[in-house]
Amino acid sequence: MKTSALSRVVLAAALTAVGVMVGATPALAHSTPAHASGGQHAPAASSPIAQKLAAAAYISPTDAAWPRLITTGPSLGFVVVNVSNGPGSAAVDSWKTVIDQAHAAGVKVLGYVDTGYLGGSVPVRTTRLGDTDATSWMVQAEQDVDRWYSFYGGSIDGIFFDDGMNTCGPTAGSTAFSDDYRYLTGVLHDQHLGALSVLNPGITVPQCYEDSADVLATFEGPASSYLAPTADLAPLPWQAKADPDKFWNIVYDVDQSQLPAVMAASKANNAGYIYATDDDLPNPYDTIPAADYWAQESALATPQHTVAPHAAVGAAVRSRTATSVTLDWQPSSKADAVAYDIYENGTKIASIGTDHATRRGLQTTVTGLTPSHAYSFQVRARSASGAQAPARTLRTFTRAATGVAPGTPTGVTVTGIAAGSATLSWHAGRGGSVAGYEVTVNGAPTLTLPASVTSVHIGGLALGADATFTVTAVGDDGKSSPPSAPVTAAIPSPTPITNAAVDFGAVTTTLSADYNVAFSFDHVFIDTDSSTATGYQTSGVGAEFMIENGTLYRDADDSNSWNWAPVALDAGPLISSTGGHYVWQVPSSVLGSTTSITVVFSGTGSYPDYTLAPITAQQHG
Repeated sequence: MKTSALSRVVLAAALTAVGVMVGATPALAHSTPAHASGGQHAPAASSPIAQKLAAAAYISPTDAAWPRLITTGPSLGFVVVNVSNGPGSAAVDSWKTVIDQAHAAGVKVLGYVDTGYLGGSVPVRTTRLGDTDATSWMVQAEQDVDRWYSFYGGSIDGIFFDDGMNTCGPTAGSTAFSDDYRYLTGVLHDQHLGALSVLNPGITVPQCYEDSADVLATFEGPASSYLAPTADLAPLPWQAKADPDKFWNIVYDVDQSQLPAVMAASKANNAGYIYATDDDLPNPYDTIPAADYWAQESALATPQHTVAPHAAVGAAVRSRTATSVTLDWQPSSKADAVAYDIYENGTKIASIGTDHATRRGLQTTVTGLTPSHAYSFQVRARSASGAQAPARTLRTFTRAATGVAPGTPTGVTVTGIAAGSATLSWHAGRGGSVAGYEVTVNGAPTLTLPASVTSVHIGGLALGADATFTVTAVGDDGKSSPPSAPVTAAIPSPTPITNAAVDFGAVTTTLSADYNVAFSFDHVFIDTDSSTATGYQTSGVGAEFMIENGTLYRDADDSNSWNWAPVALDAGPLISSTGGHYVWQVPSSVLGSTTSITVVFSGTGSYPDYTLAPITAQQHG
């Protein structure tokens, strides 16, 4: 669901060589459900499942649709917001206003974060720093998570992880991909108690993904494919037995007359979250359905009858460590629950589907806790219609930390220093066992890495300033080493865009520039009619065309809105890039009969936006 131009619920096995965490919490996971080995599955619902709408609101913060979203009420589960294919480079006042308003009204607001298929797609995606490995994608994703919360604070209720893989791993038998996404969810939950993690593979996924996120977007496509799915789009058997709140279906190009059929299909698919819109490609998320459409969708999602389940039986604290507590319980006596919601100190942190039941009952381990600390937990049964049963409170203490603290990391070095980035490397110290490492930048907790990672490419560093790094080793029970000796690097601050040139030939138009900062987007805007009254208005021009990174777009509606349609070419307009030097070649015929063009080179996102003055060129040859 990329907008181009346009818990701690994780398994202990999530610690992989490519997992990365942000922040100072040493824990590696938060809630570990015991998986099914026979026994009870989800019961047949005594009433239709309780659905909530969940909207991809890739609209302007000043769009008139926001009041409609904000006042939807309890049938709206969450909205996804997107500033600049992520949080952008700084807080934006208009975005802060609408995010604060939505959160205050009880709407969960999720920030958009790109995960780049963890570098596993074909063709391979690159991070903003030009890396393709999974570790670097995890680092970038975690830094974007940190930015969302830094910019918009407690009004962010979770993260939408886009561009998710849909295979367990890169090879048969591997679960590297699902483990890494599970690890990302653990990162989010450990740093932000109660945050919601949503992963978007956009297609049905195998059961290895069940605990990789709180919610999985298992369909993203048009109504025609949703109502008559091919085998690869149809839900897998395990999805029918899982917690409905585990699944989100996103259906676009839905005529209002198709709404009843689409909503009925979503309930049959056991999707607890649904978003149907009449918008269509190339960007189905740049509008929100009209008021009557939205009201009908909301009414169809809401169950007519609410049936409360019987309570979980015999919930108890089974065991404790310095950083974890294991809870177990028996399913509700009438087997009328579809899931059990876990609360920590009054905050919901996880949902455990009844498909996790074994012959001995259900169990979950809450990790990432503080040693010698008091906690309270509840296990609340939830019915298909969304009602919860009352639950008694379980009070307990974590144990005191024991064991030997790991040794201080040694040999900390900084290499590959560039505009806004550097590579940090170190060696394990001598001492107790290491579970992971914490990295600070200028004294602020920035990354937490598993023990297998001792070198990382870090972006987002302030331009033209010193960056001072330390590394701390963390043990299994939370004991930490002293931090390493600080290492400082001077981060350069080059002119962001230089050497821009436009060659407007009769056959080919060549555009070139050096982009010296790792922006999220390298943009080139092209005005073909010398009028600001038409096209997208930016920097004194009205652009009829735009190049975004390597793709050419045409202004789709001439309304000064961010609405672009891709232009099909035999090859993409980006033909070469070396060390930040980009050369684009576009057939001049695509630009129409104009004999003069005005071009604006711009970089946005990740770092302060930068735009060159317009360059006008006359056609020659």
